[in-house]
Amino acid sequence: QVKRVTEGVVPSAIHSVELMGQLKDVQMAALGMVSANDAEAAQKLHEQLVERKAVLQKALDQQLREADSDAQRGLVKEAAMSLENYFAAIDDTARFKLAGQQDAAEAFMAATVDQYLREQGQVIEAVQVERRRSKDEAIGALNAQMERTTGMLLLVAGVSVIGLGAAGWMLYRQIVRPIGEMQQKMTEIASSQDFSHRVPVARMDEIGRSLTAFNAMVA
Repeated sequence: QVKRVTEGVVPSAIHSVELMGQLKDVQMAALGMVSANDAEAAQKLHEQLVERKAVLQKALDQQLREADSDAQRGLVKEAAMSLENYFAAIDDTARFKLAGQQDAAEAFMAATVDQYLREQGQVIEAVQVERRRSKDEAIGALNAQMERTTGMLLLVAGVSVIGLGAAGWMLYRQIVRPIGEMQQKMTEIASSQDFSHRVPVARMDEIGRSLTAFNAMVA
């Protein structure tokens, strides 16, 4: 989930924001082409627009690959179709400009190109909304998973502490307490010289056999 957030939805959301900036650059170049002083400058700007179209198309292709829902894929495909219409209108404007028909180029720019620009901007904004929604959902799922993992780790830690405590208590009962009792009897025998004391033997493991040997030694 961390990889999906850091390498998937977040970069994709950032790329969708960059689309709008690229679209604005295209529009600025188109306006520059229409207002160019001579045909040579207009031709160079038109060539730059062709290159910018390729960049935008590549960015949309990337958005399509990164789409994680049918809604996102549909919007990106709609943006690609709108992009074709937008640049077709720009090409028509360029033909008017290069033919010396300045008024026609300006009129076509103001009417058709701007209309497709608004359409393209609306579609890209819708893509951005979907990307943000996907990003928020992924981050929310990641946070929820981290909370569940933290709770599970706390539970495991609590069970481990209880288990270690139980193991320590068992070690005390099985080893520490019997040896302590034997030590206490040895002290009593040493101080009272009463050899009738015996240590009770509850089991016959290593500790039990040690206690039995101690009792035999006292006897």
